[in-house]
Amino acid sequence: MRRMLFRLHTLFFLSSLILTNIARSESAIAPSQSTTQLTDDDRRILENGRIGGARRTFGAILAFYPGFGIGHAVEGRYLHRGWIFTLSEAGSLAIASSGVESCASIEGDCGAVVIGILGFLGFKVWEFVDSIVGPIRDNRQYLKLQTHNQVSIEPGIMVMPLPLARRDDESQKSAHLGIGLNLTFH
Repeated sequence: MRRMLFRLHTLFFLSSLILTNIARSESAIAPSQSTTQLTDDDRRILENGRIGGARRTFGAILAFYPGFGIGHAVEGRYLHRGWIFTLSEAGSLAIASSGVESCASIEGDCGAVVIGILGFLGFKVWEFVDSIVGPIRDNRQYLKLQTHNQVSIEPGIMVMPLPLARRDDESQKSAHLGIGLNLTFH
């Protein structure tokens, strides 16, 4: 009889827990995202999440050397801006290497080499600065979006029955019913 009573208490507890969670998810949780339209950049920032210290550090190091967008890939921002550095640095080196032959000739026309090297250095500086500043900017935007679009739970009190199993002595188990209280604040 006690076992059956304990099973009924457990079944009652689980069903009440499921029902209260369903009711709570339908009525009390109202995301404010439905009223705010997110831009593609905001979606990217939310999907990427917060860029932590290790990702920022290694991203900056790999943006400095070897570059080519690898630092942005470590930070999770390659499709946003890293591909620009892959193409631009490779293109700058291609321009510089195409002018090497004419620079080594008697005429000494080194314009393509100089343009290629200056372009490479310019993109390298931009990549390094962006790998430091970009995550800071994205993290600020992420926190702003997180707090603005956070799921808001209305304050309330939820009371539910809790089955408790307790041993009175070594030979007997007894089932008791307790009450669980859940307070939700803003």
